[in-house]
Amino acid sequence: MRPARKLLDGGSQSRFRATGQDAGQANSAGSDRPERRADADPVAADTVPLRLSRSSIGSSGYPPSAVATLLVAESLVLFAIGHMTELMSGVVGAGGEFGPPNLVTVIAAILFPIAAIVQRSFASRAESVVALWGIRLIAPLAVAELVALALFAAVFSKVPLAGNDATFLHWIGSWFIAAYLANGLLNSGFETLIRHWEMRGTLARHVVVFGGSLHGQRFIQALLQQRSDVRVGAFFDDRAMAVPAHIAGIPYSGSADELCAHVQQEKIDEIFIALPWSADNRILELLRKFRHLPVPVRLAPAPILVRSDLLKIGENALAFAPTIRERPLSEWGLFIKGLADRVIAAVVLILILPMLAAIAIAIRRDGGGPVIYRQQRLGFNNRPFCLYKFRTMRVSASQAGELKQAKSSDPRLTPIGGLLRRWSLDELPQLYNVLRGDMSLVGPRPHPMWRQAADLWDHGGAQPLEAIIHEYASRHRVKPGLTGLAQVSGYRGETATVERMRGRVDLDVYYIDHWSFWFDLKILLLTLITLFRGDNAY
Repeated sequence: MRPARKLLDGGSQSRFRATGQDAGQANSAGSDRPERRADADPVAADTVPLRLSRSSIGSSGYPPSAVATLLVAESLVLFAIGHMTELMSGVVGAGGEFGPPNLVTVIAAILFPIAAIVQRSFASRAESVVALWGIRLIAPLAVAELVALALFAAVFSKVPLAGNDATFLHWIGSWFIAAYLANGLLNSGFETLIRHWEMRGTLARHVVVFGGSLHGQRFIQALLQQRSDVRVGAFFDDRAMAVPAHIAGIPYSGSADELCAHVQQEKIDEIFIALPWSADNRILELLRKFRHLPVPVRLAPAPILVRSDLLKIGENALAFAPTIRERPLSEWGLFIKGLADRVIAAVVLILILPMLAAIAIAIRRDGGGPVIYRQQRLGFNNRPFCLYKFRTMRVSASQAGELKQAKSSDPRLTPIGGLLRRWSLDELPQLYNVLRGDMSLVGPRPHPMWRQAADLWDHGGAQPLEAIIHEYASRHRVKPGLTGLAQVSGYRGETATVERMRGRVDLDVYYIDHWSFWFDLKILLLTLITLFRGDNAY
């Protein structure tokens, strides 16, 4: 087999072009003078103040789990008030306690959260608590009640909702007003609680900043002074001796490589690059370096945008920080995907419990040894996790070659192990990994702790996989999956060559960049077809 060849990234040779203050600091970093770094001077760094607000660099959105809880509560309130107003208006007499009006309230309670999601009532933060009482509450409430009435009238056209029109209108009006007031109070309490959590830091966005020049110092100080919903954990810069040891108490923590390690170890929501926008080559180089990180990357406001003494931009103008790389999945995408993963995994596990027990008995009778095989795999954000599988290889062989791929007619396989691999039944214990949150139903397959080419291919050499396959680390921007686009596209089984591994990685990256809930459903359906065909399964 040919040795693996290194794939050179031409962009990695890009040079950093510093301008203005950054150029001076870069020259200082290159000098031989042994200068001790001092803390940033808050007065000098803030000569031209930078004004930030929620609209300038965005704000943390509503937590999807909290919104889901609120919508469930509002739906229950809508149903309860609908039933109470029935009793008060005398509408219930038209069909008994569980007559047609109750059916309308049930339909409205189901439609309300759907209407709120379709209208994107919680897609962005409200500017104030008062804004919650506007169209974002009135519209879904009106749509839910009116559509419920229309559906009932269309399906049960001959069934009266009330004894007369006056009673009916009294019920509908009182129901809408009471539900509006009750859900308005719920919304106000929800927003107040969210803001309280932000002030305490419970829901604050945790960010790191790359760039410690005067531009970066000004930006960090503005974040600390003006944005209570943002926490700056550290700042980084490749010019260690040209930046201060601390900026407003925030420590210097290393270069871009250390930033990547920091994001993988800590809970970081965003990366801000505080460099002049004219340093495009350097910014592109950083984007390539941060490619495998599952967090958005944004540019700090350009220096020209903060010079209000030069630009007559008015008192209400705000600095602008564009997002130059989004996260792979939005917060709502992660929530929906995670919820679907756990619900489906729990249901499937309950249904296949008898089959799991039968497989465990068969493995024990086929030579003894442990039923479950555990192995460390690389997961989300390059973090290792313990993966579970039914053992398909002999105990001594599986321990001796943990990193070696299974091959066709592999002598390490047990008789029952070959059958399990043929139908991918050995992967079923990974449903427990899905329940734990280590994995997803659909995503790039988790690889063993391969670090260099020799771990996969004979005569592969000591080159890191990331040097051979540029996007290899990008697979870990999402959780690994039980199945994936590569597995249903002819890349199931052994990756015997560099080209085959590159093809698998390309499909994994395509899936990450084009994820949708319907894409996941399509891959799950294709997986069932692929299992029956049994291609490359060994």
